[in-house]
Amino acid sequence: MEKFNLDNIGTHYTILDKDTKNTSSIRVIDAAELYALIGEYTGNDYSYAVYHTTELLKGFRGFVRSPHHISWYSAIESEFNLTHAIGQARLEKNNILIVEKLPDDSVDKLT
Repeated sequence: MEKFNLDNIGTHYTILDKDTKNTSSIRVIDAAELYALIGEYTGNDYSYAVYHTTELLKGFRGFVRSPHHISWYSAIESEFNLTHAIGQARLEKNNILIVEKLPDDSVDKLT
């Protein structure tokens, strides 16, 4: 099993809670950067994706113990909002956030 060193990817942000004046830290990783390092799931049966992810996690040195310790935020590029993404991660009590900007033409809009 290949070992992935994820210590050098992503950007660390310090977040200030305006109400409590407490600060916290979050690491934001671009999904494209993550895919470039570990590869994408290439199967057509997504019921097996969880096994793929679990195997990948075995190769992460101290990164996370479970996919549930990572927040993932995907949005089409024109609607992407980093503040909302960070808010989601804070609600989920995670300090690692992967963000994925989808091309505007990749999602059919209901109008």
